Amino acid sequence: MHVLYLNSYFFLSFVHRVIPSGITKIVLDGAVICSEVVIIPANADLPPLPAYIELNPSPHRSDRPPPPQLPSYASRPHRVVSQEPPQ
Repeated sequence: MHVLYLNSYFFLSFVHRVIPSGITKIVLDGAVICSEVVIIPANADLPPLPAYIELNPSPHRSDRPPPPQLPSYASRPHRVVSQEPPQ
C-alpha cells in the first residue's frame, strides 16, 4: 500500500497530485514503482489533470465480429415453486 504523509501526518493512501505549498518535506523510502515522480515549486502553475480516457484508452475492437446473440428466455414459461416455512 502506498501512503503519503503530509508534515508527518497521514494524508492519503494513494495520490496523483497534491497542492505543492502544503508539502514541507519529501521522504522516498523503499522501492517506488512508477513511471515518474515530478516535484515542482509551490508557485508554479499546474497543468490540467489528464482525462481518464487518456490514461486508460480502450482497445480498438472494430476488427472483431460482434458477439453472438444469446437466446431470450423471457418468453418461456417459468415454473414457480414455493415452500412455506415450518411453524
